[in-house]
Amino acid sequence: MPRIDSNYYAVDISNIIKLEYNEMKEFIKWVVDNEGLLITQPSIVVIDLNKKVRYTLGIGSVVVKSQPPIQYYKISGSEWVDACKISYNKKKVIYVDQDYIIRKGIIISLESKGIFLLLNGISGEIKISNKGANIGVQLVMLRDDSNNTYSLLSLDKDAYYVYADSYGLGKIVHYAAEIYSYCLE
Repeated sequence: MPRIDSNYYAVDISNIIKLEYNEMKEFIKWVVDNEGLLITQPSIVVIDLNKKVRYTLGIGSVVVKSQPPIQYYKISGSEWVDACKISYNKKKVIYVDQDYIIRKGIIISLESKGIFLLLNGISGEIKISNKGANIGVQLVMLRDDSNNTYSLLSLDKDAYYVYADSYGLGKIVHYAAEIYSYCLE
């Protein structure tokens, strides 16, 4: 658990997911270049909104020492946060992009803690790979109205496999896999 103080800035996940896909990729690069922290469990911080307020940063939020290029909050006190340090040591992210099909359903994280809980319970449309075989351990899946399940993200050795296009909900799946691949554990 890293400790942050008043020389840090926080970017809430709600502001990150509003970005267009290319902006999101540039933001991830910016976070890596600035050696930020990725919030992996909800964490309470003190921010300045004309007065000091306790604020919960959601999973997937980012804390950095440099002023972010998107909407942010200035940290106003010292706190411990549940976060991993972002570094240049990256796991591979492999995008399985064969014969996409559009499915509508709810995303389910198969992890009990960590970044992929960010995706849990989100519903909507997503383009997924029609490739039948899943590689490694399934981390995130989509369940449709007929209870069919489709893998969205898996981990095998040192690589994440993403079975979603960046369309619709896939943008958030891409964000979670890509930024978490830079985390030091």
